[in-house]
Amino acid sequence: MGHLLKATVVETTNACDSNGVHDFPELKSSREPCEDLEMQHRDILQHGICLTYLSYPQRQNSTAGTILRRCLSEVNSFRNRMGKKLCVYKVGLTSSPVVRFGFYKEGNYTHMSLLWVSSNLGLCQMLEAAVISANIGEHECRNQRYGGEGPPSAETALYHFVYIVGARADQFKPTH
Repeated sequence: MGHLLKATVVETTNACDSNGVHDFPELKSSREPCEDLEMQHRDILQHGICLTYLSYPQRQNSTAGTILRRCLSEVNSFRNRMGKKLCVYKVGLTSSPVVRFGFYKEGNYTHMSLLWVSSNLGLCQMLEAAVISANIGEHECRNQRYGGEGPPSAETALYHFVYIVGARADQFKPTH
């Protein structure tokens, strides 16, 4: 448990490397048990989405409190990297991060980080709601609901991702 907490502190202080993964050896070397998720990782990274969740072995041993605390820390790190007072952001849940980020790009959101992944939809719904609840009072947070419901199609998906997207409020929306 002590190793997990130490790793979390180190990980949240680093930005993503050029491959979109925190410069953290355990994340790069740990293999996912499912080839489907590994394929999704490749696609996610190719679209400029940052993976900030723990490696598979670390996720398996994480408590709910550790997961929540870590995700809240990642939200804070994300906002700091973008410029805390200029970063507008939303927290959400998706089964298709690449497709979801495409929709956000149309609204001028420029960065996405995946905070957590799990095959347990209920866990992800509760995590999304808890992270939104902790942030909804922030002026820069654009969530209007507390979340946790997820799209109807999510029930059949293999994996669910809790994410944060952000944009700098001082940037103009591109014209089409």
